[in-house]
Amino acid sequence: DVLGREVTLPKPATKVVGTHNPSMNLAIVLGGGGKYVAGFGNKKMANGLYDFVFPELANDVVQIGKGKDINFETVASLKPDLAILPERFANQAEQYEAIGVPAVVALPSTESFETITNALTMVGTLLGEDERAAEIVSMFDEKIAKGSEIAAAASEKPSILFLGSSDIHTVASDALIQSIIMEAAGGVNAATGLDVSGDFAEVNMEQIISWNPDVIWVPVYADYT
Repeated sequence: DVLGREVTLPKPATKVVGTHNPSMNLAIVLGGGGKYVAGFGNKKMANGLYDFVFPELANDVVQIGKGKDINFETVASLKPDLAILPERFANQAEQYEAIGVPAVVALPSTESFETITNALTMVGTLLGEDERAAEIVSMFDEKIAKGSEIAAAASEKPSILFLGSSDIHTVASDALIQSIIMEAAGGVNAATGLDVSGDFAEVNMEQIISWNPDVIWVPVYADYT
């Protein structure tokens, strides 16, 4: 995996768990919905997209915790054969393995489009979905290239501040995928230069005012308004 750990399964995984939504998205797109997902994280953060691709999440999939707060008794009761983690939750790997669940750290803390496609390929192998993973990666690369080509023609690049979900004083740093998406779409991360990797950065209101962004993006699953 991304930490150099060797993950060995006796056969392709069929029941996966995890609480980091972007990491679990790997299994969701590879399965075309809920085919592989046995236990999920914060269902509130799954708002919108999952209504279309994974409607059974609302009622049929067990919530095993949120973020780093996991109920391992619940996990054990589901009898999963794989846990998918980001690097920032890497210390959970031993906890999963202590109850007999192999864990793969699929997404590194420094995010990019390449780390996403690498993670798709990795998890595709563990699920026996190599061919589908390759198809998705090809489509992904094509869409990103086309979008970037269109955005490159823009004469102005607005500065964008992407806020975190739990606190209005948290922002996406350069190391997060939100920043990469902004750039591909023709914008600039107003919070560039923060030395934070793998998580949202905590800042004060004075800092936000001094950045004076053109756009402030509040995620739909935020706890505030």
